[in-house]
Amino acid sequence: MFFSKIKQLNIDDTSYKASILSMFGILSLAFLYIYFLNNSIFNVVLREKYKREIKQVGGEVSSLENKYIEARNNINLELAHSLGYNNDFTNVHFSSEDKSLSGGLSLLGNEVR
Repeated sequence: MFFSKIKQLNIDDTSYKASILSMFGILSLAFLYIYFLNNSIFNVVLREKYKREIKQVGGEVSSLENKYIEARNNINLELAHSLGYNNDFTNVHFSSEDKSLSGGLSLLGNEVR
């Protein structure tokens, strides 16, 4: 019906194509404008959300740092003795003195012995 009225108005083919193309272009630009506007609003909302989360996590980190400093300042020799640590350093072994139990690389066959 619409096309028959256009033909009755005696609009030539090139102006008809140009008008259809321009309507398509305008609709495409309107769609892209709405799409990018929506994306920018969404990104602003996300940025505000992340700013609040960063502030909250920063507060938690500050609280944990404060607890760490307090705990570090409370460590002393009496606490170490109450936990079972002592000053006897005569019987300390960092590695086995028995060579058969110690591991190492052997150049013969590239094996760990």
